[in-house]
Amino acid sequence: MRLRNRTTRRAVLLGALLVASGLGLAAGLADRVAQAADESLVVVSYGGTYQDGLREAFFVPFTNDTGVEIVEDSGGSVPKIKAMVEANSVQWDVVNVSSSEYEVLVEQNLIQKIDYSAFDQTTLAPLPDFAKLEYGVAASFYSCGITYRTDLENKEHPKTWIEFWDTEKFPGPRAMPSANYVIPPWEVALMGDGVDPASLYPIDFDRALASLDKIKGSVKVWYEDTAAGVQSLIDHEVDYAMLCNNRVVAARDKGTPVDVEWNQSLLDHDVWVVPVGSTHTATAMKFLSSMLDPNRQAVLVRQQPIGPSNPETLKLLDPKAASSLPTAPENVPVQVPIKAGFYSEPAPNGTSQLEYGLQKWNAWYGQ
Repeated sequence: MRLRNRTTRRAVLLGALLVASGLGLAAGLADRVAQAADESLVVVSYGGTYQDGLREAFFVPFTNDTGVEIVEDSGGSVPKIKAMVEANSVQWDVVNVSSSEYEVLVEQNLIQKIDYSAFDQTTLAPLPDFAKLEYGVAASFYSCGITYRTDLENKEHPKTWIEFWDTEKFPGPRAMPSANYVIPPWEVALMGDGVDPASLYPIDFDRALASLDKIKGSVKVWYEDTAAGVQSLIDHEVDYAMLCNNRVVAARDKGTPVDVEWNQSLLDHDVWVVPVGSTHTATAMKFLSSMLDPNRQAVLVRQQPIGPSNPETLKLLDPKAASSLPTAPENVPVQVPIKAGFYSEPAPNGTSQLEYGLQKWNAWYGQ
């Protein structure tokens, strides 16, 4: 058993401390920002092939339209944004975060309200209300669930988390996210222990960890980076995994013998936010508006089968491709929506539930 990219969040936190001390980003990102001068926007997402898709669909077209250079970075997190804001040294302008991270950022007053008056109203109109958040814009919908190799001797695959936990019926190494990942394993651990999907919240972290104890010996890869988790399945380092389905569908469509199980997948959405202290707020709003264009969203969806936030995008897609999206009508009813608001609620130790769970994870993993 090993953890892929275990240093990711810790390195981010270290970087945040360096920022606070005036030493952070002395090279790398700071140099790129300086070179780009005022005509730039620092945009942070998850890296890998997803960011490649963002570049083609949104970054390059926005630069072509406005002349504003997009300076890319990755590794966004609540601790890093908080450290930047508190140190009055905000280096990021637009950040892609999970829905649970969004809730914590709102609770801690770390992100700005979205100025929807600055958006293209024609593009904005089709968006459902739940995508037009007060402090962020829903970027895309994705699902994280059971994924598997299709070239195994056992042609069956786990269809529920209870079956995923059944290492006798489905033997073989597994990959799972650590609690440092944008979608931690709490919900699936509880479902694997028999909790009804409708009764997951509030999360019982101790029960979830006890459930993870039962499968820990079969988890070969604990990942914090999506690309690392997906690669472990593609390389057949593992037989089964909890992964974001869009990456696995993309690999499947390129001929890799992998597939997804939609039942009991965790349905969630990304949010684009603007940290308090960004000096390019007006440009950031224009950029967010441009990301809602259905033609541009279609470019991304054709590369990464995620659910677009603008429903008009679906009309531009091949029907077969649209059926592989988490927001396809046949896939939505069998999935389990993440209750992101829970993670911003106060925990017994005075932190947020998100931070409380992470502390418990770190203690458990280090045992």
